[in-house]
Amino acid sequence: MKKPRLSARRLSWVALTMLLLGIVTYAFSQLESSPPTPSLDGKSQVTAIRQSLETLDAQMSDLAKAQARLRRRSETDRIARNIEQARNGMPAGSAQSSEGLSQEVSKLGEELTLVEGELDRRQGETARTLSGIEGRLGETKGIFDDALDNAAGDPDEVLPILRVVAENLDRVEIELNAFAQLVDSGEKEGKLIVSELGQKTSGLLDEISKSRVAVENANIVPAVPGNVTVSSGSKGVADAVREIENRRVGDRFKPSILSAGVDIDTARRTASDRSLSEANLEQLRTQLETSHHVQIELSEDTEKLQSDLRRAYRE
Repeated sequence: MKKPRLSARRLSWVALTMLLLGIVTYAFSQLESSPPTPSLDGKSQVTAIRQSLETLDAQMSDLAKAQARLRRRSETDRIARNIEQARNGMPAGSAQSSEGLSQEVSKLGEELTLVEGELDRRQGETARTLSGIEGRLGETKGIFDDALDNAAGDPDEVLPILRVVAENLDRVEIELNAFAQLVDSGEKEGKLIVSELGQKTSGLLDEISKSRVAVENANIVPAVPGNVTVSSGSKGVADAVREIENRRVGDRFKPSILSAGVDIDTARRTASDRSLSEANLEQLRTQLETSHHVQIELSEDTEKLQSDLRRAYRE
């Protein structure tokens, strides 16, 4: 099993972070060098700032939820449960097979630990970044509120401050847009990592399940088909005789059975006697061969009897 390429993915995450810083730096330079926009009066500036704050608050809330999903805790927890299930469901088969599966389970556990560590690190970094942006937005809100308190009802009195607030909000918007790209990329990459690990775990569970079935099938003792041996023949005759006696079958079956020259009671007693002579054993074998044919006739007659009973019940 290949180990996850977390080092390469970590490098891509660092590259994305550098890209975020580059975008923010470039955006700030553009703000400083861009030609001034037509200035608004005090009231128009206040309205524009309030609209911008409302938009940024909504964007901040959405990004906070997206950032929290970077950890993908529910998915990694499910994988951890599957790995534990695999560890507890190891088949008690051959040592070589069990050892191979056990090694696969251990590798998956180690891989999960690495993945969880990487996701924790990413979530921590993005949480700190988002917290910094949120702090700058909060400071800008505070400046805006203080300016309105000092305006004494005339926003034009604090118009320079309002323009600074508007510029700060533009910077915050640029940071949030860059952060949104970073979170989106991290979410896609994290989903891919966790999905790959989940597929490996599911595949291992299937292997363990198949191995358990194979072990169970190997432990099943197959039924002995075909010819009737001495022990099975005598047991079959004994069971048939016992069934006939329990059901008190009429004498109409006896002529066909006894005509074969088989003394079933004698065969049953002879089979249980452990001190038989060679002559008696040979005689028993001959009788048992004949009993095989008797058993076939007995089965046919029994089937006819059951058919007659069912017909009688229906009538």
